[in-house]
Amino acid sequence: MGIVTDRRTVIAGLAATGLASRIGPAAAQDLVAAAKREGKGTIYTVADPALVQGLLDAFDKAYGIKVQMQRLSSGPLSQRFAAEHQAGTHVADVMITTDPVFTQTAKDRGWLASVEGLPNLRDWPAYAWDGTTAIAAHVPYSIAWNTTVVTRPLTGWRDLVDPQWAGRILLPDPRVAVNAMTWYTLMRKTYGDEFLRTIGKAATYVPSAVPGAQQLAAGAAAIYAPAVHQILVGLVAKGAPIGQAFIEPTLSTDNLVSVNARAPNPAVARLLLDFVLSVPGQAILNADGFSPRPGVPGTRPLPTLSEADPQATRAETPQMLALLGLA
Repeated sequence: MGIVTDRRTVIAGLAATGLASRIGPAAAQDLVAAAKREGKGTIYTVADPALVQGLLDAFDKAYGIKVQMQRLSSGPLSQRFAAEHQAGTHVADVMITTDPVFTQTAKDRGWLASVEGLPNLRDWPAYAWDGTTAIAAHVPYSIAWNTTVVTRPLTGWRDLVDPQWAGRILLPDPRVAVNAMTWYTLMRKTYGDEFLRTIGKAATYVPSAVPGAQQLAAGAAAIYAPAVHQILVGLVAKGAPIGQAFIEPTLSTDNLVSVNARAPNPAVARLLLDFVLSVPGQAILNADGFSPRPGVPGTRPLPTLSEADPQATRAETPQMLALLGLA
């Protein structure tokens, strides 16, 4: 499954058809009126800033409400959101994160608003909504390679233990990139301990998918895994020689969207959540990506996903770090 050359063309195509501006009539009039009185908002997000900005531009076009974006990685976002609640100083109206553990903690502590009655919740898949948080995007892990170094498409995770790539592989450091630990758990379950020992000896570790993808694009490595499609697309759009394959078994690092229970602009927050869940919003946020909502234009079919087991991951972490040579 290849990568499109520029995801911006997908967003431009939506704008040209008017799809991105046809959300307004769907939203409840009293919610729209309240949001317009508030007039502004703020979103904390880990998602691709180009896609989020496209979403916010379309939201502004539909409602005349500007939302400021603050983009952070998942750890700093969680720390800031928690610190603001503990201090009673609230900035974010909406949060998009990939950290399910922090999201559950925030829900348990009453930091996330219970939301009901939004028009687009009626058509939202039940598995992707729990009353406070929606899966806004699926982000299945892939394997990526530098096409000037690797001249044939890779076809499976076992390519990581091919001796010809020893010393030329990048992996996320599970001590820092905690979400990647579920992938290591899946690899151990599927291929056994020796697989982890081998890739641990063959790899250089990077703190997250962003520097991993950047180093891959620069030719500092042959292969990066597990890769994040949304990050690779922006590099490919700039001419980076990157190939990618979605192979099974794999997992998804989902983008989770919630409304702050103490949102400074609660109506804007709910209206923006409704927009995120709409077909136009999903088409922008998941352009050339993977939406939980069926039939969204410009999105890809979702590969079969294995179910993550956080409890097993936590229990096995010390052994996996030892197998990878990171104990």
